[in-house]
Amino acid sequence: MRIAVLAGFDEALVDALGAQLKGIAGVELVELSIGATPCEATAPLVDVVLDRASHENAFFRAWVHQAAARGVRVVNPPQRTGPGCGFADLVRAQRAGFRTAQTVLLPAKAYAAHIGASALRNLAFPLDWQGLLDGLGGSAVLLPAVPMTAARGVPVEHVQMLLAAYDQTGTTPTLLQASVHGERVRAWCVRGAQPVLQRMDAEAVPLPDNAPSVAAVDCVAPVAARLLEALDLDFAAVDFCCTDGEALLLAVDAAAPEIDPESMGPGFFAIVVQQLAQRLALGANAAVPEPKKRSVKKSSGSARGATRTNERQESQGN
Repeated sequence: MRIAVLAGFDEALVDALGAQLKGIAGVELVELSIGATPCEATAPLVDVVLDRASHENAFFRAWVHQAAARGVRVVNPPQRTGPGCGFADLVRAQRAGFRTAQTVLLPAKAYAAHIGASALRNLAFPLDWQGLLDGLGGSAVLLPAVPMTAARGVPVEHVQMLLAAYDQTGTTPTLLQASVHGERVRAWCVRGAQPVLQRMDAEAVPLPDNAPSVAAVDCVAPVAARLLEALDLDFAAVDFCCTDGEALLLAVDAAAPEIDPESMGPGFFAIVVQQLAQRLALGANAAVPEPKKRSVKKSSGSARGATRTNERQESQGN
């Protein structure tokens, strides 16, 4: 089986995946070289592609679509990683019964020169900015609605702050999300594997090899373990906030979350790369393992299990 990575700035990830895949019999990591591709081209000489670049490159996106049409398994499919897909995943999660932060999709501030007024006839504008902010509790964060590595968002506390931030967004569509308070956790989720939980600071910056508190693990781990199955994704970085003893879903990045030992820490990086390599090696006809059944009712046993999960992550990260 031949596996390739369509990569952006992913040198550490590609090297680490190559080392992991060498240990799996019958699996090879190959380097892609994509040029002119005729419609009559034979199937690409790969079986699986980890796509971390097509959301930013229209040519790569077209190539990945044709590769999928020829039977190549793509992780994750390009129709699940483009502009607005993160918002759509929040909607999917909410409809599947997961708690999500209040989030509103906003139109872009500006448009390319060739897009005239007639092309925007269905766009409602101006917006009721005060009503939007009031509906989110009066305090929110303005975020890009496209996959962007290390995007932190801009806090807004009143309409003037919101308009000033929005005026700087250019052609990028945005999300307005209600401010939340609690311990923030990033869950590195590979379908069929135990999520790796990483603590984030108050500004949503991941803390390298820093495991969440036991309470946060108990809050997030059961939810994160079920999420990819509900969203039908193979891999994603998912951000939560633990508030009122429950996991509140903030964001799903299924395109190109930053996977490197500096931001994740070498311990968490190694675990996630190992899980991802094993997932890719399952091949084009991968059978998804049945998720473990979990009791909805919390018990002392479930708390002890969460503690053991947290302790195991801490030992792996150190």
